[in-house]
Amino acid sequence: RLVIGRELVGSVPYYASHETALEVHNLLTRPVTGVTMTTPRRLKGKQVMGIDYRFVYCKLEKIWGTQLVWVSDSEQMIVSDPERTMLDCLARPDLCGGVSEVAAALRMGKQELDWEKLSIYAKRFDPQSAVKRLGFLIELLELSTSTTYEKLLDIIGPSYTPLDPLLSDEGSYVSRWKLILNIDPEELKKAAST
Repeated sequence: RLVIGRELVGSVPYYASHETALEVHNLLTRPVTGVTMTTPRRLKGKQVMGIDYRFVYCKLEKIWGTQLVWVSDSEQMIVSDPERTMLDCLARPDLCGGVSEVAAALRMGKQELDWEKLSIYAKRFDPQSAVKRLGFLIELLELSTSTTYEKLLDIIGPSYTPLDPLLSDEGSYVSRWKLILNIDPEELKKAAST
């Protein structure tokens, strides 16, 4: 199914992203049946042999943080690396099962993630809402040193954004991360530990 996704994109740049990349990097707690591809080519979603293929538009200059990965005995494809995957998922939690799923992925990848690379990627990543969510989760789940989230604090802007954009905008405000806390932090900790 991943190779079919690559072929549906055609000859333009692409990378497997969001929950598909989480699956490739073994950072998911649930099965995935669809495929998500990011590309500068505007494509409508398709269904092939019962599998849903989603295509996320991205400008060509924003395709970075990828790696070539074996997806079968004879096929390779380009997938976002684990650090880029986290940022993509936090920018679009709707494409990976929500913020709680990303919290679980961060905890599962704690030893493998390159936290320095993640903070470098955050400086060039847009939207900033993903960086705010990332910093909050790293701090909440005590996943890295304070140096990592201090670097993230230096680059976030003053506007507030919901922690989970899939939920209502109601909740307490976390001024440190400029987030509207619309998920109970204890629920996030539980989700991350399963």
